[in-house]
Amino acid sequence: MGLKSWDLRVLIFKYSLVLMITVMSCLNVSGQTRDEKIDILNSYIELLNASVHGLQVAHVMMEGYNRVINEYVDINSNELIQISNKDLPQNLFGGTDAELFFYVKSSTPEALAEIAKRNGSKLELKLFSTLNFHVDKLIDILGDINRIRFDVENFIKTYDLNDRQAIYDLYIILERAEKLYSDYASVHHMIAELVKSNAPKVDDNMVISMQSVHRTTKIIYSSFRRGEGKNSQRNINQLFVHFKNFEAGLKQHIFNTEARALVNDIVQDMDSVEYKLMQFELGDAVPLRYTGYGKFYAYHHMLLAETNFTGPGYFKHMIDLLYEMDIKALHFDDEPPIYKVLYPEKKDEIEGLSEKASEGITPVDRDIRQRRMEFSNQVIEVEGDYLEIELSDHQMMDRDSVTLEFNGEIVLENHLLSRVPIPIRLEIDRNKNNVLIVHAVNLGIIPPNTVAIAYRYKGERKRIVVESNLSVSGAIRVDLNEN
Repeated sequence: MGLKSWDLRVLIFKYSLVLMITVMSCLNVSGQTRDEKIDILNSYIELLNASVHGLQVAHVMMEGYNRVINEYVDINSNELIQISNKDLPQNLFGGTDAELFFYVKSSTPEALAEIAKRNGSKLELKLFSTLNFHVDKLIDILGDINRIRFDVENFIKTYDLNDRQAIYDLYIILERAEKLYSDYASVHHMIAELVKSNAPKVDDNMVISMQSVHRTTKIIYSSFRRGEGKNSQRNINQLFVHFKNFEAGLKQHIFNTEARALVNDIVQDMDSVEYKLMQFELGDAVPLRYTGYGKFYAYHHMLLAETNFTGPGYFKHMIDLLYEMDIKALHFDDEPPIYKVLYPEKKDEIEGLSEKASEGITPVDRDIRQRRMEFSNQVIEVEGDYLEIELSDHQMMDRDSVTLEFNGEIVLENHLLSRVPIPIRLEIDRNKNNVLIVHAVNLGIIPPNTVAIAYRYKGERKRIVVESNLSVSGAIRVDLNEN
């Protein structure tokens, strides 16, 4: 019996619906195919990897500056380390000179950022906006890092490094670089996670295996970055399992000569990582050049050569393998380097920097509020119900840290003093004697711990300097005077 006209229309509609669903499954809501979306997202990964490449070049310079500064020698910047600013482009992260210099196969991070943002406009609006917000922030951070290398060079040319104050001011610049490297890593990881969570899935077993290796390696890097050994053995063992799974899965593929060479490179990199992680688990010893940096920093830094583009390591070789085998999948982002300021432990040739002073930098463990108080012969006067003060280091930046107590309550804890004043607003108790106590958390580089307290009374700016040590806390009476 033939189909009725109505039945035929229903059947045609059903087949059309199935066809539409099939087509839509190959497209995202913005109209790209799966492969087009992967290409767009990979442009962000390429930006991240080029940025890390430039950061590692800058890192060599910053680490070299730090080591020489710790030796307290006055020397021309081009003699400090094996490379200097004159050997590098004006902008490590942008400009045609940077591209010609060491971005061999790609454009600079600044150029790649524009490409990624242009490509990203084809993504879903929310994803596009979020990614590009982070990209702009990332480029700003890179610009700040690029400027710091010239700040250090100019400072060294201008000031005598045998002057202690010059040394302390130079450490402030290096500390700014340390924070910028940390800020970069945070933004880098945000972009990478956004890209990964929005990337189309791949069903190729070898790609899945490589993704597992990359993901677990990044987890280990993250724990090293935080200086945490928690779960490290479990994560390391899991990575070793992924290494074995990758090697076992290779038997399922037929490789040409170029692909086979890349596979061998990947396996060799994995063997090196496995050896270094086994050394990590065996004890706390680190190579001599990392003395002072600590175990976690040392191994984070040593592993970069086995994973990142600059090694080149297995992150790069896995990307190259995807290209060689014409597999469309999300690429693998490099791990950003950590920059850590290394301070001198003892420099006898510099007056005032004794072993005792260096030991004083270590915070004390006991309850600081059990210390004896020594009152200042000065008094802070206040007109109303609130006292507004500003705390800063007195005269020389020597890394003093303090805890501030007011009327029995901690209002500021373990704060590193600087030249930039920190404002604090205190509420006056009209029914009791008000007392401000400064507890030394350390002795800084040059004892005692000194803090400058600035405030205003009847429109006039006043300033009191309070000294404290690890046995005696400085105290100041606060008197209410409304006359």
